[in-house]
Amino acid sequence: MLGIFLLLGGIFTVIASLSDWDWYWKMGRAQMWVSLFGEEGAKAALAILGAILAVVGLFMTFTGQS
Repeated sequence: MLGIFLLLGGIFTVIASLSDWDWYWKMGRAQMWVSLFGEEGAKAALAILGAILAVVGLFMTFTGQS
């Protein structure tokens, strides 16, 4: 079950990082990334983080590790 949540959360994070959704980028946690890395750096960092989450979730889901 945890693997599925990680997979879905990772996919959402990748999609959101590549978007220009105002509601997403104005949230407190996204603003933290923007203040650390700038707007383009935050998008890249969150895309990488989302991809890692999705891969870990995929691994956990299909190997029964969750």
